[in-house]
Amino acid sequence: MKDAGIYIHVPFCEKKCRYCDFYSVKKDETLINAYVEELLKEIRLNASDNLDKRIISLYFGGGTPSLLGAATTEKIINAVRKYYCTDFKEVTLEVNPNSANELSEYKKAGIDRLSVGVQSTDDRILKKLGRLHNSEDALKTLATGMEIFGNVSADIIVGVDRRQDVSADLDKILPFCTHLSAYMLSLEEGTPLAKSVSQKKVSVATEIEVIEQYRTLYEKCLQNGFYRYEVSNFSRLGQEAVHNSLYWKMKDYLGFGPGAHSYVNGERYFNPADVKKYLAGEHSGLAGQICERYYSLEEEKSEFIMLALRTRDGIDVAEYNRRFSEDFFARFDPVLKKLSGYLTVDSDRVSIRPEYLLVQNVIILELL
Repeated sequence: MKDAGIYIHVPFCEKKCRYCDFYSVKKDETLINAYVEELLKEIRLNASDNLDKRIISLYFGGGTPSLLGAATTEKIINAVRKYYCTDFKEVTLEVNPNSANELSEYKKAGIDRLSVGVQSTDDRILKKLGRLHNSEDALKTLATGMEIFGNVSADIIVGVDRRQDVSADLDKILPFCTHLSAYMLSLEEGTPLAKSVSQKKVSVATEIEVIEQYRTLYEKCLQNGFYRYEVSNFSRLGQEAVHNSLYWKMKDYLGFGPGAHSYVNGERYFNPADVKKYLAGEHSGLAGQICERYYSLEEEKSEFIMLALRTRDGIDVAEYNRRFSEDFFARFDPVLKKLSGYLTVDSDRVSIRPEYLLVQNVIILELL
């Protein structure tokens, strides 16, 4: 059997944040109940096609997954246990501080890791992002989460503001988490924040300022015992995210729910990002998914290299050779020599040197 993960997309929010372009709809109890029933159907109908998989991680993302409630979350976890071979190493629930209720009940339901959408500890920046919580809510959720689960990840966004004090953020956040996901603000087309910036109603950090904020974050994490194992992810040793690591190692994962993406046997597909279509049966359980990419050997090689070079460990040469029946060094030796100043090249592994990880895209494009 091969290890795999399951991602559950919960597309409901109390209010959409000003920067977010993930698929979500406003919370509606009737819609949520119908969604859960269809979700359980999709989970069940996919099981027979995935008998070769051992599910080691389950991730509830969104949206705001905690809007389902602990009892419903437990029902979904039990369905996965019933229909799949499971050996959970990690069961994660995303929560927003303004809706982080009954955390102890989630622990009883089978959740063993929280991912908290902190984003900032500056109330001015939280308002700019359109978040519904304040700094006090966020820090209280982190502290309670650590007390109950002992395994908590915090999300933070850099580049929101020229005056953003990342160091002060981390002084408050890092004592109450074991993992940090740090994202650079991306102004997605069609979002209210992008519109406000284009109309010059608000401004965000410049590219140079974003890089400086990221460097401050990187150094602060190192000082506090958080090491960078992927360009946007830091953790204490042994607390790396099991689920996200499946993505970077190109292991199979099944995505359930409207808008959820899957990667299975080299093919990528997704469910339509539409709750109404989902409730009408347009999802992977009833062959209603959309194929994003059929299996392509050359694209598989490129994705393997690209994803691996985002990580601290880099490319596992033996795994590349096994997976693609090709000698990595025989194919890439000339360009590896050209890029030698940016790479660490060993007999069994190739990785980007830490100081150049932020310009990984240029290096990867040159390699490919």
